[in-house]
Order: sequence, then structure tokens, then C-alpha cells
Amino acid sequence: MKDETLRIMRLVEQGKLSAEDALELLEAMDDGPKVDATTNADASAHAAPGETPPPQPEAQAADDSVKEEVKQQSKKAEEAFRGIFQEIEELGRSVAKNVNWSDISKQVNENVNRGVDAIKKAAEDAKKSGSFTGLFGHEVSKDVPLPFNVAEGRVFRIEGYNGHVKVVGTDGPGDVKVRGTFRGTSVADAEQKSAGFNPSLQEGDHTVVLRLPEGHDAHVYVEAHVPVGTAVETKLSRGGIEVSGLGANVRAETMSGDVTIVGAKGVVDVRVASGDVSLSDTDASLLTVESTNSDVSLTRVSGVINVRSGSGDLSLSEVAGRTISAETASGDISVLLSNPVMGSLDLRTVSGDVSVEMPDGSDCRVHLNTLRGTVNCGFALDGEQREANTVNGKLGSGAGSLHASAVSGDVSLGLRDSTVSESEATAESPS
Repeated sequence: MKDETLRIMRLVEQGKLSAEDALELLEAMDDGPKVDATTNADASAHAAPGETPPPQPEAQAADDSVKEEVKQQSKKAEEAFRGIFQEIEELGRSVAKNVNWSDISKQVNENVNRGVDAIKKAAEDAKKSGSFTGLFGHEVSKDVPLPFNVAEGRVFRIEGYNGHVKVVGTDGPGDVKVRGTFRGTSVADAEQKSAGFNPSLQEGDHTVVLRLPEGHDAHVYVEAHVPVGTAVETKLSRGGIEVSGLGANVRAETMSGDVTIVGAKGVVDVRVASGDVSLSDTDASLLTVESTNSDVSLTRVSGVINVRSGSGDLSLSEVAGRTISAETASGDISVLLSNPVMGSLDLRTVSGDVSVEMPDGSDCRVHLNTLRGTVNCGFALDGEQREANTVNGKLGSGAGSLHASAVSGDVSLGLRDSTVSESEATAESPS
């Protein structure tokens, strides 16, 4: 199944499968039917030492039949997995991430026909509804509304395994809506799990905690409206996180899922293994994004900014701060600065291009270099030194520093056309 293995790798790169899900599918493909060769082995075992075992035509025929059956089953399994990969490729990223691929893998090996038919039907439903639940077994959902009457100054923390969290700031009274969807082997089993789902807000001296059930058979959706100014911490093993309009500290962590944050203020900390990260309209005293495999987008963000990704493109647009650092092992880095560089700007990629645009008036030392690629600086620097793959110099007195580098990729630095930006703003403003 070399082709299927390559398809799995591509799905991981596209963010439609996590590394853990990919491993489940690879192991499932290796767990196909095995040939039982005990028939001929038993015949050989009963032969006397040095004696040639007598021919066993019936045993040989049975062995050939087993081999043919195994061959047909293996072929069916390959076709089943091939059909599954096609369905995954056609699904959206957020939908595909809600699938329990461990269950699917087991189902395909137990009954390949049912596995293919079930996933095709589930995929059709997923494309219509935007969610991929109820693939196997029975499901029961339960809604639990919770009032958010929490003393001011406490941190709202949500901890869970599999689900989706959405937190919105509000000027009115707060509330939390929780929907748990439980999968069971029967309706009674699913209802029993649902009956035991009674979430509550546990208030301590400094925190208010909402703990969600663990396990692959539970998917929990949380939508919370909390007073503006409430600090929020969310931690999921699998699932997306959305936080908007809080004007407060935000911490978000998920192993597999997208994170979107709008309108935060203060300390913003995001940790993602697999999933895209988007932050906008945020004034952060300290902003940290740590990712293993993510595209990261920052728009209209200011503060001390630190972004690191093992694999993925980093896009920083309309950003400002005394210290800005962005690093990725594999991916492009694009930075559009809203303010001149007075402090530290450090951009590094191993495989990818780096491009920077900034307004006039910067005061910094400039160092641009690449090992395999080209360097382009669109304006003259004081004390400029240019070599094949390096440009050094300074702007103003050189109080700050601008460092942009790549191992394999191009590096470019240019000035923003503020005239175009202002004219566009004037055209978009109401008369």
C-alpha cells in the first residue's frame, strides 16, 4: 500500500489528519488478514525423521483456498482504505479533524464493505452539516445551559478532550451553553453515557473551571458568553478554539485543531501541535505562539511577539512591537510592519522565503542573509556592505536591529508605500 501511505502523508501535511490519526491508519493497514499455514505444517510434523512427508492434496487445496481468500480480503481492504482516503481528501480540514479514525480503522478491518459504505454516507452528511459525527454506533446529544455568575477577576478555564470551544465577550449577563454528543454501541449505551453528563462551573479562589468528559466516544461543544475583561484559558486534546471580544488575557492549547483569537489584550499564549492559528486586533503585552505543524496569521497585532512553528507559513500583517521574533523550520515568513523598526526584529527560516515591508523612519542595524538563495534590499543603507548572499548596513543611528535569514530561500526588504495605504483608507471610509 505504498500509494496509500503517501496519501496519508499528504493528508497530514494538509492538516486533515493529525500525526496520531495517521499512525492509526498505517497500523490498521498493516493489520490485514494473515495466511494460516498450519495445514501443511501439521502434515510435515507427523512424518518420521528422514522420511519424505506424503503428498497431501486435500491439505494443499485447502491451503491454496486460504491463500486465495486472504488475497481477496487484502484486495478488499486496499479498496476500502483507498475509498476512505478519497473521502477524507474531499472533506474540509475542520470536518476531517472531528473523525475518530481509530474506530474507522478497526471497522474497516472487521468488515471492509460496511466500513466503506458507512464512511461514504457519513461523508455526505458531513459535507451538508459541517460535522463528522455518528460514523459508527448510535449517538445521543444532551444540552446543558449554565449561568455565568462569577465574581470579577477570576480566570475562566475550560478543560476537555474532544470538542470545540467558542468564547465571546459580552457587556450583558454571561451564560454558558454546553452540548455533549455521546456515541455508544446501542441507543441505551449512548443514553446512559449522556445521562451521566452533568457539567458544572467549579469556582475557586482565582479560577472558574469547566471540565469536559474524556474519551473518543464524547464530543462536547461549548459556547460561552462572558463579561468583557474576563481572562480565559482553554485546553483541549482535540478540537478547535475560538475566542473573541474579551479585551483580556487568553491562553489556548490544543493537540489538533484550529485556534482563532480576536480582540485579546495582555498576555496571549497559544500552543498547537496540528492546526492553523489566526490572531487579529490584539494588543498584547506578551504574545507567544508555539506550533508543531501550523500556518500562523497575525493581523493588526502589537506587543512583544514571539512566533515559532516547526512547519508552516508565518504571515504577520500590520504588526508592531519593540521585539518581534518569528521562526519556522519549513515555510515562508511574510511581515508587514505598521511602525518603523526601533527595537528588535528577528526572522528566521530554514526552508522558505523571508519578506519584510516597513514604513520609513526606522532606526536599526540591518543584516540580511541566505545560504542558498538571493538577497534583495529595495533601498540604500548607511555603511552598506553587499555580498552574493548577504547585505549589511544601518538605518538612522542603528539603535535597534533587523535580522532576516534563510538557509534555503530568498530574503527581501522593502519600504511600505504609505501613499497607497492612505488612499485606500480614504476610499474605504464613509463619506
